[in-house]
This record gives sequence, structure tokens and C-alpha cells, in this order.
Amino acid sequence: HHYTLSPKERDTLVRVGWTYEGVGWLSAPHDEGVAVWRQYNPNAIAGAHNFSTSMAEHVALCQVGWRGEGIAWYGVR
Repeated sequence: HHYTLSPKERDTLVRVGWTYEGVGWLSAPHDEGVAVWRQYNPNAIAGAHNFSTSMAEHVALCQVGWRGEGIAWYGVR
């Protein structure tokens, strides 16, 4: 099965001119991989997302204004 991180996000970006290039990678099943947390910086002009396997980094960024977006995917160990 192929899944996108967010079909809504993908479709919104395509509507504003981005090109959808298909699946970029596949990740591990949740019970076999390591959680990769996603954060969004609402104040950034570009490069607004951060991805981290560190829960401490995720929490620290959220405490200084980044928006926690939960687990993005599970990486291969």
C-alpha cells in the first residue's frame, strides 16, 4: 500500500502550483520502526518543517512556539 503523509496537504499544494511527483519513500510499520516527529514553525518564510526522532527536541521546539504535528512516519531502525 502507498500512503501520503496527508492527501489534503498534497492536494492543496498541487492546486497552488506544486508538482506531485509520487511516493518519495516508504517507511517502517509502526511496531517495527522509530517514531519521527514533525513540527511546523509558523514564523518561518521557508523550510518551515522540522523532523526529529527525539521526543525531547520535539517538546523543546513546541515549547518555544513550533506547532507539534505528531508522528509523521516511522523510520527503519
